[in-house]
Amino acid sequence: MEQGREKIFFDGNSFDIYKINLLSRSILKLLILCVRGRIHNFDDIYNISKEIDYSQYIPAGKTFGVTGARHGDHEFTSMDVAGEVGQAVIDSVKKQGEIG
Repeated sequence: MEQGREKIFFDGNSFDIYKINLLSRSILKLLILCVRGRIHNFDDIYNISKEIDYSQYIPAGKTFGVTGARHGDHEFTSMDVAGEVGQAVIDSVKKQGEIG
């Protein structure tokens, strides 16, 4: 387990997600962190996000939303990040559909 600013990171499985949602009394949100790391340029956001298999998180035919959050000073906004990740998710899901 690792504490961050207003966050706690931990490894778990889908059962842990359900259990925390049912039993927690003080959390506002429970988020699934798919990837964590540093980016070197704006293209890295798309490339890293596209490589994730989202099929375990987004059921077929369902919609999803992306909210961007960035830290530090950059030439792009949180909305730019959200748009880039959103497009990467769409492209990844389409790619997985072609494979499966």
